[in-house]
Amino acid sequence: RYQADHKEQARARLVGAAGRGFRKRGYGGIGVDGLAKEAGVTSGAFYGHFASKEAAFAEAVVAGLEGVQQTVAKFQSERPADWAVAFIDTY
Repeated sequence: RYQADHKEQARARLVGAAGRGFRKRGYGGIGVDGLAKEAGVTSGAFYGHFASKEAAFAEAVVAGLEGVQQTVAKFQSERPADWAVAFIDTY
């Protein structure tokens, strides 16, 4: 009934939503229901991917740091002389 990558897509939406939600509201300012709503899934679907809010937070932090690393590497490759300035302007 679902596409083969449905579960991975839902998890990616949840991780992205967790990152956004925690950045906007802080860890204590959003709960599982808010994270699920931000991702467009049910709270039950949230628990199908994460055991707890803490687990979602940990994965969102790792994903965020990986994103920063990728962005820095891109700027270093494309603009070696002033990559830091370009990164700061983007950030």
